Amino acid sequence: MVVHFQTSQADEWAHKNQIQRDGIVFRAIRRFERKVIPRIDGLMYVSQSARKGLLSWLPEAAAVPSAVIGNFVAPLPPEPGRASLGDLVTVGNLTRAKNHRFLLEVLAEARRAGRALTLDVFGEGQCRKDLLQQAQSLGLEGQVRLRGFRPDVCRFLSGYRAYVHASYVDAQPLAIIEAMAAGLPVIAGDVGGISELCDDGVEARFWPLDDPGQAAAILTDLLDCESARLKTAQAAGERFRRDFDVNVVGPRLRSFLLGTPGSAPRGQPARGREVSAP
Repeated sequence: MVVHFQTSQADEWAHKNQIQRDGIVFRAIRRFERKVIPRIDGLMYVSQSARKGLLSWLPEAAAVPSAVIGNFVAPLPPEPGRASLGDLVTVGNLTRAKNHRFLLEVLAEARRAGRALTLDVFGEGQCRKDLLQQAQSLGLEGQVRLRGFRPDVCRFLSGYRAYVHASYVDAQPLAIIEAMAAGLPVIAGDVGGISELCDDGVEARFWPLDDPGQAAAILTDLLDCESARLKTAQAAGERFRRDFDVNVVGPRLRSFLLGTPGSAPRGQPARGREVSAP
């Protein structure tokens, strides 16, 4: 089982306002997890933060064979001469937990300081209408573009100057790894497993998620110093190649899967069952 959530799946749905926290469904999910998780063959946590979150309420899970193995993606092919698509980009479902409203507030603060930055948002969700209304009320219609869901979004990332992220909760956001693979500097809140992906002042700049004015200053400081932006972008690309390239993480994942109880190479018996090659 891959633990790609903070604390519990019940909390994930509660963060999305799909179920009531501590309600009937919430408690039923927790009961199911308490019954099933201690009995499975192995746990793969995508971050130390995800491990800490699960064990905080389900300490029995510590007895299950486990490993912390982060998310990974394939390296992107180089695209020399890529035309500029804008200043900022973010990727994620348009839900309250992803906190896109904060990004628009930051853009409004930057505009008041004389910097009219563009932001392209890739993703769909229940907050689309609210975000369009917010952009209009802040006078950002020409700066914010909701691009919708694109399965090939990775192809476009290198056309931007920086990747921005404002989610309240993230075990280990794949979108940030994809941005680093594209060689983009990252600006994000220090929440969940994000600090396990990138370091403040090296591959990223961490901004406060409760102060749009200060966040705007952090953002514009990076963008206004091209040498710092390029240095951060280079560090992000190097961190990706070192820690999150599929060719680096894939062998670790395979080793863990073949080493957990109940797992075995094809054609060899596993504990409690037979594994046959198809």
